[in-house]
Amino acid sequence: MYKMLVKFSNLQKLLFSLNIAVLGAAVGFSFMVWYYLSRIPEHLQTPFLRSQYEPSRLDGLSAVFIYGSTTISGFIIAFIFIFWLYDKPQYSGVSKSAWIMSSLGYAVANAFIGGGIFMPLADQVLKAINVSAGMGTTILVITDHLFRIPLTMWLYGTQVLYSSLISGFIFGIGALVIYKIHELESLSGSKKSTYTLISTVVFSTIVVVLSFLLPASLLQYLG
Repeated sequence: MYKMLVKFSNLQKLLFSLNIAVLGAAVGFSFMVWYYLSRIPEHLQTPFLRSQYEPSRLDGLSAVFIYGSTTISGFIIAFIFIFWLYDKPQYSGVSKSAWIMSSLGYAVANAFIGGGIFMPLADQVLKAINVSAGMGTTILVITDHLFRIPLTMWLYGTQVLYSSLISGFIFGIGALVIYKIHELESLSGSKKSTYTLISTVVFSTIVVVLSFLLPASLLQYLG
């Protein structure tokens, strides 16, 4: 009986962590959308040209690689944070301070890992694809990037930190809501996590959809 309870508890932990990881992926995707909308091309040097520039979202392979970079990192970082927190009563999800710290940790980690490592790597691979570089050249580009990780983490991570901190706030709210629903389901003795899953899908979908539907002129201020 004890082994069955432990097994069920571990399954709950895994499923809940996956739910929060999905939210982390959605928020990671959205924050990179905001950041890229705030970027102004380097060739627009004069104030007049900059004022006339209209931001637009990436599409095609560029969107897949660039937005996908922080989507993946957001998923991984959120999963690790919540999987670690779940078994620590002193840092349980009931504590609001724990969610604030985990949200801040998610934001900073995704800025320097997602924005400082994954995104620049995706950008380099994308450039290699666009110039039809061979497999050998692409491997060299990736290897070169790996040796430059400390530099890219600082250069690119600090650039996206503002957007990532805002995304951390949204992540914290979503994670807390999902946790409260998960807690209610657990206390009721339910073996299913239907409402937890629904809340995850709804909140994550809203975050992603708003990043597509809200005007670029508005979202660029989040970048």
